[in-house]
Amino acid sequence: MWGVWAANRRRGSAPRPGDLLLAPAARAVVAAIGAVAVAAGLFLFLLPTRSIANWPWTLTPLTSRVMGAVFLLGIAGLGVLADPRWSATRLMLQVQVFMLALILIAAARAHADFDSSRPMTWLLLVGLAGAMVAAAGLLVTMDRRAARSEVDPT
Repeated sequence: MWGVWAANRRRGSAPRPGDLLLAPAARAVVAAIGAVAVAAGLFLFLLPTRSIANWPWTLTPLTSRVMGAVFLLGIAGLGVLADPRWSATRLMLQVQVFMLALILIAAARAHADFDSSRPMTWLLLVGLAGAMVAAAGLLVTMDRRAARSEVDPT
């Protein structure tokens, strides 16, 4: 997989004149959210016993590692540091908003499974909701900007 990514980076990944680019602040936020997800994923994957003691719902060592693998998908967010083009980020953010919305719906459905006395419960819920709102806001903002630039190329 990394070989395919590296091969594709040699072609068409550099911004061209007229490409819509993410602002440095937006890139920093996307990368920070990705970094937090990667850190959580590494914690869950590498330290499952400690994760079990802190996680909002019951985990086994296997489910801790599975959750860690899911969180490691946040590494895609770090890609904005290398490629500022909106066209390279848009689909990733659409998937993120959809995925986080489904996770939050599942959390609401299974709210009885959460241990509300654990601080991680609230950190996770607020973090997931915040990441979803931030990604959705960026999608709306950048799509509007893209639509304006198509209408008025000046």
